[in-house]
Amino acid sequence: RVTEDLFGFVITYIFAGAFIYAVFTQAPVEERTSKSKHLQQISGVNSAVYWLSMLTWDFLIYFSCSLLIFFLILAFQVTGLTEGEYCASFFLTIILAGLANIPLVYILSHLFSKSSSAYGLSPCSSSSSRSPVFSVT
Repeated sequence: RVTEDLFGFVITYIFAGAFIYAVFTQAPVEERTSKSKHLQQISGVNSAVYWLSMLTWDFLIYFSCSLLIFFLILAFQVTGLTEGEYCASFFLTIILAGLANIPLVYILSHLFSKSSSAYGLSPCSSSSSRSPVFSVT
């Protein structure tokens, strides 16, 4: 029974998380196509500061979503994830997956010229990149 509950949760989390990551593709695509990023660079904003501030803001949004998911897991007592050390390791896995996938989403955003197509197609690549993370855990 534990395996069935975990399998259903992991599949749901992979696809739901992919749409969370898809939100992060919209801003880079929109800023690149509308040339607002170029205006910021002309006004003297350093590229490292630009990308670091974007990563920090997106990670804060991702962290708040992760906390919500984590508290829902605790509230509904998802078997296999709420016992002792598994609870902390699962939360750490969620956070580290965000730190790995948000920069990946930034790289993938260069493939798109419209933010709507980036939002529609990036969950496919995000969900396929996240499945190996949960096959290990």
